[in-house]
Amino acid sequence: MRYLTLAIIAALAIIFPRCGSDLEEVLLSGTVDLENVRAGISGPVMLAVTNTADLAALEASPETSIVGAFGIDGADPYYHVDLGGLGLKSGETVYIFAFVDNDFNNIPSPGLGDFIGFYIDRKTYKLEYTLKEGENRGLDISVNRQIRDFDATIAYAIDEGDVTYGTDFNILTTEEVVLAVHEKGAQVSLTSSGSYDIKIDPDYILGVARFQPPEFDNYDGAVRENPFQNPRSIEILPAIHVGIEIKGDKLDGKVYLLSLIDENSNGEVEAGDDVGYYEEKQTLTTETCYTVPGYGTICAQPGDYYYPKAIEVSKGENRDASNADEPYWIMYRNDPAPIPKVYP
Repeated sequence: MRYLTLAIIAALAIIFPRCGSDLEEVLLSGTVDLENVRAGISGPVMLAVTNTADLAALEASPETSIVGAFGIDGADPYYHVDLGGLGLKSGETVYIFAFVDNDFNNIPSPGLGDFIGFYIDRKTYKLEYTLKEGENRGLDISVNRQIRDFDATIAYAIDEGDVTYGTDFNILTTEEVVLAVHEKGAQVSLTSSGSYDIKIDPDYILGVARFQPPEFDNYDGAVRENPFQNPRSIEILPAIHVGIEIKGDKLDGKVYLLSLIDENSNGEVEAGDDVGYYEEKQTLTTETCYTVPGYGTICAQPGDYYYPKAIEVSKGENRDASNADEPYWIMYRNDPAPIPKVYP
């Protein structure tokens, strides 16, 4: 591995002076996958450990946001770095990402047009990582995003629907996560129980919001004050997957709005957790059947089906034009579709 210039290392050493016996052994290791962007690399590849995930703060003040920076060999992208020597300790929360600094000017800073990838927990969708003493292994990063000139937000509100507030989960420990996910990273399918199974590829997450305890804008007949004039808002990250184009002022492809309630508070999204989404209703008037080889015939039953509905996202604030420019309402439903019948 090759490190940054002596000037940068010296600057980092000043920010985080060595403290002798106070130092802990805190080591990070993993790989940096560059295959999605290799053709566009014209600058050094950096691994950065920061105290923020805010790219604007990183670009504006890298000297206060970056707590450790290391060069990565693009031909052998395995890394193993020591953070304990910079004064970091177990229990501290950091953000880990790699980027290609195509306009490198002796200070590592991701900017417009640079390629970037985050370490993200693929079960909890969290960017932050809590350091452990000793080895912290398996922190793999795929550099598959590019920082774009695309400033957009999505106005949304949350209807608790079929969630029983304070009963289905512990309001003191449970977290609610709202995600904006590009359609390329969301697979939606109807299960045999009449619910929807949504598989998410974290690399296509465009924005995240979190609440603890969970919050709703409409529950037990009450409505959050001014949810239309002053709605919740999720910001689209400027680091967007290289497989997503921007055409004019719009993202190419559509975006799903999803919300998740981690009922058992284990930090992972799994069976039994509540899932809500921006939806559309379709009514099926007759039984519709199709055959699955080796399984049988599945017949969708007549009734109302509430499908996750993807939306278009443009620069600026995005509201629901199909509903008088209200926020996009996310709804929790226990039974979004009639249970299909299966015939052998």
